[in-house]
Amino acid sequence: MLAEEILALEPRETTAIAALSVMPWEHYKKKRYWDAYKEFTALNNRYPENDEYALGLAYTAMHLNKVDKALKIAEKYERKNREFLKIKEEIYLKRGLSSYNDDDYVNAEEYLKKYIELV
Repeated sequence: MLAEEILALEPRETTAIAALSVMPWEHYKKKRYWDAYKEFTALNNRYPENDEYALGLAYTAMHLNKVDKALKIAEKYERKNREFLKIKEEIYLKRGLSSYNDDDYVNAEEYLKKYIELV
């Protein structure tokens, strides 16, 4: 694919980066999360320095209830893109509220403290 050839020569070429992510984002928009997840995983493995692919992978992981995977990605890339901090916020809030609803107050407090630190 031409976009891959361009990225091999110029890793920061934004048009090529965008071209490779068109299909996985299209899957994501159409709620075909498993397809998006597979494609973003392949892109992220091949171009780990690219935070757009990682962002797509984190979002699709969340939709597939792979929250630990999404959190791991967000922690890895949070310094590159503020969007990853938003993902962490959402995860900590959901886990905190879920723990609270399950009467697990220790974990609820832990996650809600992490959430408050971020917002």
